[in-house]
Amino acid sequence: MAEASVEGDLARCAQTMQSLAIPYTSYTTAQQLKAAYPVFKALPDNYFGLSQPSSAAIVVKRSLQTFRDTAVQRGASLFTQTPASLRRAQPGGSYWIDTPRGSFIAEHLILAPGAWSNQALAAFGMRLNLSIWQMTVAYYAVNAALPWPMWYEFGPTLGTRQALFYGFAPMEQPGRIKVSADYTNDIFTDPQQCTYQPDPRALSDMSAFLLQRFNGIDATPHDPATCLYTMSPDYQIILDTLPGFAGTAIITGESGRGFKYTPLFGRILVDLATTGKSAYDIGEFRINRKGIGA
Repeated sequence: MAEASVEGDLARCAQTMQSLAIPYTSYTTAQQLKAAYPVFKALPDNYFGLSQPSSAAIVVKRSLQTFRDTAVQRGASLFTQTPASLRRAQPGGSYWIDTPRGSFIAEHLILAPGAWSNQALAAFGMRLNLSIWQMTVAYYAVNAALPWPMWYEFGPTLGTRQALFYGFAPMEQPGRIKVSADYTNDIFTDPQQCTYQPDPRALSDMSAFLLQRFNGIDATPHDPATCLYTMSPDYQIILDTLPGFAGTAIITGESGRGFKYTPLFGRILVDLATTGKSAYDIGEFRINRKGIGA
């Protein structure tokens, strides 16, 4: 579908790939799409699709291990399961950070607190207009003999939400695809409110969708789990320095999209924290744009 969503729309995806000279294939009718991907069982007549042959999925655990190993090799000390709090945050001063493993003084500070952004910003006297979406994901058994693609469906609006579903070919669990709904019924303002319990309504929606859309699938959800998206009012990330606090940079509101850009965001954040600027055009991500400050 070409209907706009929080993830954009297919027409804009095509425009972006054209502008970057990225090769892709366009399927202008549902029949063409089904012929190319026989795993599809039924598609609405007005559906069309795009495929990008050099696209890929990130293996998160391996990526995290690579990031960790590289950082340690370059002298970084990484503390996990270590809550940190600022003893004081004053413009132009050093940052005193207390942890169970000791206290630290820093001239530069990078914040990537996700759902805990407002807790981290309290020391700076700031609060952002953020919401926390508790997302639901599950695994489904499939006929592994069929060629399962990595897919994302920009579906029509269902009531007050859009039918946005996506899935990955069998990778993490043999013979099972990973599927999620890219919307939620559970929206919070504080991470302490989160239940971390998979949403039965989302699971029901996902199962009904999979039965309708695909061949060779068992619509019984396995190993359902949750994760947290941090959302800004305009669904765009916040990537900037903290106003009034030189030497401090923040990224939040990544809404599930942040991980794939980790190396680039890291480079930008280091530049922002140490020089106050970036060589990249990040103006649309500024923290003082309309509606962001609470």
